[in-house]
Amino acid sequence: MASIHKRAVSSGARYDVRYRDPDHRLQKKTFTKLDDARRFANSIETDKARGTYIAPDAGKVRFKDYADEWL
Repeated sequence: MASIHKRAVSSGARYDVRYRDPDHRLQKKTFTKLDDARRFANSIETDKARGTYIAPDAGKVRFKDYADEWL
């Protein structure tokens, strides 16, 4: 289940959404607005329940790493 934690910074408040991905690794995303954090947390939980979750960093593979694996 995703959780939202408020923390104070010099420019105001930040809201950290912490959740576990389907591989049970802890993930975190930060928002400046509470409504955005709630919306994201709900969408993550919905995607996991439907089986349509895609990791936010799934497309962040360096070309060299991809090419080495492919070769």
